[in-house]
Amino acid sequence: MQAADIPAGMVLKEAAGWNQTEQDWANLLALEPEGCWVEEHQGEVVASTTAVCYGRELAWIGMVLVRPDFRRRGLGRGLVEHGLAWLEQRGVRQVKLDATENGLPLYEKLGFHQEGTIERWGGAKPRGMCVYGVHELELGSIAALDREAVGVDRSRLLEKLIKAFPGQCAWEPKEGFVLGRPGSEAYFLGPCSASDAETAGFLILQLTLRAAAKVFYWDLFPDQPAAAETARQLGFERRRGLIRMALRPETSVSGRPERVFAAAGFEYG
Repeated sequence: MQAADIPAGMVLKEAAGWNQTEQDWANLLALEPEGCWVEEHQGEVVASTTAVCYGRELAWIGMVLVRPDFRRRGLGRGLVEHGLAWLEQRGVRQVKLDATENGLPLYEKLGFHQEGTIERWGGAKPRGMCVYGVHELELGSIAALDREAVGVDRSRLLEKLIKAFPGQCAWEPKEGFVLGRPGSEAYFLGPCSASDAETAGFLILQLTLRAAAKVFYWDLFPDQPAAAETARQLGFERRRGLIRMALRPETSVSGRPERVFAAAGFEYG
C-alpha cells in the first residue's frame, strides 16, 4: 500500500461502516510502511490488510477489508496469509487481531484461537465542567504506563498518535492516561491505562468534555468489569462485540489487564 491508495482505503472502510479517517490510514503507513497491503483489480484497490509490529513480541492484524462486489473470492484470506508470512520472516512471536463474527471462521482456519471478547461502547458528550488543564505530555512516562498494562512496548504507536492528534489527551503522572482522536462517525477514546477506575473515569470524562465532538466510541474488555462499569457511569452503552484472537496462545504476552480501561482501536490492539 502507498499513500496514494489512502482514498481507495477510505472507500473500503466506508463500505464496511467503520470509523477510521485518512489520518488513521496515514498513521498505519507511517508505523509499518512495509506492513500495509492492498489487492488491485484492473488498477482499482478492492481489498486491504495491515500489520503493526510491537517489537518482535507482538504484531496486530487490522483493516482486513474487501469491496462488497469482490467478497467471497479469497482476497481477504490471501492478504492475511501474505501478512502472516511477512511477520514470520520478521520473527514475530505472537500475532493477534479482533474478529467480527463473519471473519471468525476464516481466522480459525488460519490457526487463530479465541482469547475473549472486546466490545465497542458508544455515548454522547456527558454533562459537566472540564476542570482538567492541558499538561505537557511526557511520552516516556505514558509509554511506561502503557507497557506495564499491555505487556509490550507501544511507544512508537503512542508517539504517532500524540503527534497526529495534538492536545487529544489527558493524563496524571504515574497514575494513568487516555488518548483520543476524531473519527468519521464518532470521536474515539483510547488507549487508556490507569491505576484504578476512579482515575480512568476522571481522565476520560475530562477528555470527552474538552473534545469538539458530540458522539464517542470506547473499546473495552467486558472481562475487566471496572472498565464496563466506568463506561456505564459516564452514560455509555454497548454497541457491538468482536472476538479477540491469538495465533499462538502459548506465546501471549502478559501485562496487567486490570489497568487497561480502553483499547487503542481494532486496527492497533
